[in-house]
Amino acid sequence: MKKSFCIGILFCLVSHAASAEVGAYYRYKDEKGDVVISRSIPTHKVKNGYEVLSSAGRVIEVVNRALTGKELSEQSAQNKQALSAKALKTQQREYDLQLLRRYSFVGDIESEKKRKVREMSVRVQILKGNLLSVRNELEVAYEQAAKVEQRGSKVSERKLKHIAGLEQKLMTTEQLMKKLQGDMEATRREYLLAIERFKELKAIK
Repeated sequence: MKKSFCIGILFCLVSHAASAEVGAYYRYKDEKGDVVISRSIPTHKVKNGYEVLSSAGRVIEVVNRALTGKELSEQSAQNKQALSAKALKTQQREYDLQLLRRYSFVGDIESEKKRKVREMSVRVQILKGNLLSVRNELEVAYEQAAKVEQRGSKVSERKLKHIAGLEQKLMTTEQLMKKLQGDMEATRREYLLAIERFKELKAIK
């Protein structure tokens, strides 16, 4: 920040050097708040802002005071918000265009929604079947291991690895199913929003 500020001061002084050569004056306020008009301006006063006057006393340029760190942060936040709002408007416009290009009627969107949700539902049912199969296999493996231990024997390393593999498969399948169910609900909401927006766009036309 200090480096940038120093560069800014040097730029201001250099940029106005030519003006000073042709009879320009600087008007600024001193420590007491009194207005000073001079051929030069102290470096430490540049940050407070000043005016450049012609030899006839006309204002040639107004240089605002340097912003504080807090003001710079606020300005940066405002700029980011403005850019974000602009980006959102652009995204909305592109989304609207895609809706109008892709669909002719609300029924088209509803049909596509039903088809996609049905496909995802089939995949959920398949995962449920796989989940049931893994649970049954794991239950059998648990029973076999329990019987071995009841006989006072040690469960083989191979059997323990098999059980661990089934447990991992069970957990992975459950996670996949939950994710797919969440995606299915998100897809429903997405299409419902698309239908509402499509209706709004058609009403505007």
